[in-house]
Order: sequence, then structure tokens, then C-alpha cells
Amino acid sequence: MRSTAIILGLCLALAADASQLQYIKRNARLCDDNDDFCMNGTISYRANPRLIEVRGRVQRAPGPGLLQIRLLGANRQNHVRRALVDIRLRGRNSEIVRHQMIADAPDVYCWTFDSMTYRPDER
Repeated sequence: MRSTAIILGLCLALAADASQLQYIKRNARLCDDNDDFCMNGTISYRANPRLIEVRGRVQRAPGPGLLQIRLLGANRQNHVRRALVDIRLRGRNSEIVRHQMIADAPDVYCWTFDSMTYRPDER
């Protein structure tokens, strides 16, 4: 009886934790490796629907292109998972960025920011 209560308590704690909003970056200045593209924004993750959301405003961009944000996560067995968030942008200053995607790794409850690149379109 007592072991059932402990297991039930752990399950409830995990379920409650899974519904919490996790901020990967919050109100941060995010720039690519070359410092050609910058935006002020927030990257968040909600584990229950596996939803990664990027919100922000472009500060500097060399023109239209593809923003790629790489996230790293680990499951309970410490297997590393990766998520790539691709966002197509017009590349205008003060452009609003709002993008959502479902992560492919359902066993990851916590993501961290790895890197970001901006690839301008060919002209």
C-alpha cells in the first residue's frame, strides 16, 4: 500500500512538472555565430504537448533567409537528443518572430540552447 502511494506521488509530480513552461532563453539577445543576425526574444518549451516556441523581434538581419536554432536535450537514460528549429524570415529590422513546433523527442523534458545560425537567401 505504501509503495503504491509513493509511485502515485512520483507520477503526479512528473505530470505536474511536464505541464510547466520551461524558459530556454528568456528576454535575451540572441545572435548568430557571425553576429550578422540578432534578435531579442524568448525560447520556451512545454513538455506535455512537446511544444517549442520562439518569440521575438529582429534587431539586425542581412536580408531574407533561414534562421536555424539548435537545442540539446537528454532523456532519463542520458541519451542526447537534438532539435532543429527552422524559421523562414523576411529579414527586416523589427520583424516579429513567432514560431511553434513539436519536438520529435517525446522522452526529453528539458532542453538547452546550443547554437544559432542565419543563412541569407541567394540573390
